[in-house]
Amino acid sequence: MEKPEAAGKRFFFTARHFSNKEIARIIGDKFSGYRTFVESFDHSKGDFPSDGYYRVDSSRTKDILGINITSVKKCVVDSVNSLKGLKGDSCAVI
Repeated sequence: MEKPEAAGKRFFFTARHFSNKEIARIIGDKFSGYRTFVESFDHSKGDFPSDGYYRVDSSRTKDILGINITSVKKCVVDSVNSLKGLKGDSCAVI
């Protein structure tokens, strides 16, 4: 953030909004071994609020800083793969 045009500006580092329900869906879709576990949750919760939510515009992050933000799907898949690599009880839930 050493670019002069970034001075005095705030930047969002998120690809877009997402919900816990969407994260569970991605895990179930991409990791068949966890599908039953993910489907055991109460999916009536964890979605976007019915009365709306704040939206973010991260275009300034790309336009000014030149940063391309990783997609939610890739972040979730990479996180699960990383957790699968842990040994011992530290990842007992998954």
